[in-house]
Amino acid sequence: MGAVFPVKGATDKLGFALDSARASAFWSLLNESERDRAYRVLDSDSLPQSAHWQGLANLLRAFSTYADSSFAEVPSILDRGVPSELADHANWLRAKALLELGQPHLAGIYIRNLLNSQIKFYQEFAIQTLVSDSTFQESIDSLQTIDNIALRIGASEELRQQIQVQIASLWSRSGKHGEAWQTLWSAYLLSPGSDLGKQARTSLDNYEKRYGFTAPERHWEDVWNEIECLERSGLKAEALDKLAGIRQRGRFSFQDELLIARQVRISVALRRHSDALRLADQHLKQFPSSKYRDEMLFSMVRSAYLTDQDDLAIQTAEELARTGTDRKHIGESWRLIGLLHIDRDRPNEATEAFDKWFASTSGGEGSDDALWNRGWARMLAGRFEAAARDFEQLTRDYPRSGYSVIGLYWSAQAYQNSGHVDRSDSLCAELHRRYPFSYYAQLGCHTERRPEPLKRDFRPLSLDELVTTGGKHTRAFAMLAALGLWEMALREWPNVEAECGKRADVAWWRPLSYWKNNERFQAWRWTIKEFRDEAASAGERPADFFNLWYPVDYEPLILDFCNRYHVEPYLALGVICQESHFDDQIVSPAGAVGLMQLMPATAREQAKRLGQDLRESDLLDGPRNLEIGIAHLADLLDDLNGDTILTLCAYNAGINAAKRWKSEFGDLPPDMFVERIPYRETRLYVKHILQHIAAYKRLYPHLQSPLQAIEP
Repeated sequence: MGAVFPVKGATDKLGFALDSARASAFWSLLNESERDRAYRVLDSDSLPQSAHWQGLANLLRAFSTYADSSFAEVPSILDRGVPSELADHANWLRAKALLELGQPHLAGIYIRNLLNSQIKFYQEFAIQTLVSDSTFQESIDSLQTIDNIALRIGASEELRQQIQVQIASLWSRSGKHGEAWQTLWSAYLLSPGSDLGKQARTSLDNYEKRYGFTAPERHWEDVWNEIECLERSGLKAEALDKLAGIRQRGRFSFQDELLIARQVRISVALRRHSDALRLADQHLKQFPSSKYRDEMLFSMVRSAYLTDQDDLAIQTAEELARTGTDRKHIGESWRLIGLLHIDRDRPNEATEAFDKWFASTSGGEGSDDALWNRGWARMLAGRFEAAARDFEQLTRDYPRSGYSVIGLYWSAQAYQNSGHVDRSDSLCAELHRRYPFSYYAQLGCHTERRPEPLKRDFRPLSLDELVTTGGKHTRAFAMLAALGLWEMALREWPNVEAECGKRADVAWWRPLSYWKNNERFQAWRWTIKEFRDEAASAGERPADFFNLWYPVDYEPLILDFCNRYHVEPYLALGVICQESHFDDQIVSPAGAVGLMQLMPATAREQAKRLGQDLRESDLLDGPRNLEIGIAHLADLLDDLNGDTILTLCAYNAGINAAKRWKSEFGDLPPDMFVERIPYRETRLYVKHILQHIAAYKRLYPHLQSPLQAIEP
């Protein structure tokens, strides 16, 4: 492996700051094609450096040399030594270079070392490489050993499927069809919905025809295991079909209590509510004392509510409350009944239902949701003082939930409506003091005074502080971050979190690393998860904090397209920020593509209106995506009379939904209209984008004049 330089917890003051500056200079010169000067930066004795710079420079040089395809030089560079914390990274780099040089046996030494790594990426790399070698050698024993190792380290299902499909193929070639069939079955169950899972299923279905082998009889445990694996893999429709087939054949009728209950659960998940009602009713009659009784009653409440069978929903909820024992199902039933009454403009009845929901939680999980809904129902009923008390309790009792800022705003509004102006003004002032940049602070909360914002400083650990905080993997992460090797650094992150725990001053390094590694949406995802309050409040922030939260890539193009199609730039920026966070290569699970997350069919229609041809691959081109997306935004604005909130609803949920909500409760004030949006995703989407718009105005006032007042 070469020499290693141990690096203990203590380091020279500013050691990693020195190393980071030096590595940055190296990358800057390399990006300017100044290769010789870049390497002189690594080797110079005259530049400031920490005590461990030599080993770090060796890894950085080896990495760069590998990237230049100078594979033969990599082992000799690594022979000069790296810090012991970085040994796994060096082994991986050396093995990759040796494989490129056609020296698999020598590479195997380092690959086998990686099996003992604590970094999952390297463990799986080692397994993947050994699988290829064992498959080439047609060694079933080796592959089975590797599969056992993969199971022990918790390797991905995809990798284990690959191993097992290869083992099954070798068994088939050797005529051991029983072993082959059983291995294929195991591979299929690991993940039935993956490509390899589907391949294994097809091989199983064709096995008798291809090899003249009769599959073994399947026992109950095998049948039920398949159902659960299908459901776990998201193949709910397939699982439901299997359940129907099993019951129709009647072989396992002694398990009907379980089978029907699972049919109900999956039917609800697939929104087949008529089927769910019929099956739940059958279950309740056939098995009146079943352990699934509460679940069946709740499923009936849910499906009756969603099919507008109000009386059945209410009666079943009352029966569940009277006879049931599962407090979660009872509470969820009252939640649905409360929503039903809200939909029917019966806020007093909704208040009673939400009150029962809140009582069922006993202050535990879901109690904040129940309290919010009860306060909201009271607000709609005009019981403003009671609503204000609920909202204040929400802020007081659940300060760490997302309801803290909501409670402040709506308690202020409720007190304003009840004539308690001073109390309202005090709560508004508190909202602006604690959350000056939140969505709710932008709504024009009535207050005669805008207090100085409370400064909630957030300062993450520096690399030098980080290196003394955790253990070996935290030190390795800090070293790699200092070198700008962000992809390698991210491989260390799960172990960093295990060593340091859930600390905000450490957690900042995860989104920052994704950002530096040009994984924009992942950076955004983790920033939202960890630092939403920091974005809404005032105080000291890290240097890259707002660049990460609110980037302005493609600024000239966005301004040009917005001017061409008459769209406010801040609105376009807010939508892009929320949809993709400027990651032009992102594709959602639903198939939305690129910067503005356009569905291909919508994009083709919009391109046609613009007189343009469009291939789906064009949507991964940033400028094309921006033009079509901003033109689509403009058309929605025109169709909805320039209504920004409705346009955002339409962009997220479709124009028909937006028009329906306008018809049902469009006469409400803007703040109440947003809260009434029935789709949680769309409701949050609108709030987040309006907060983004305000942030872009604050951070980039040069882009254009502020947006006009937003009206629903």
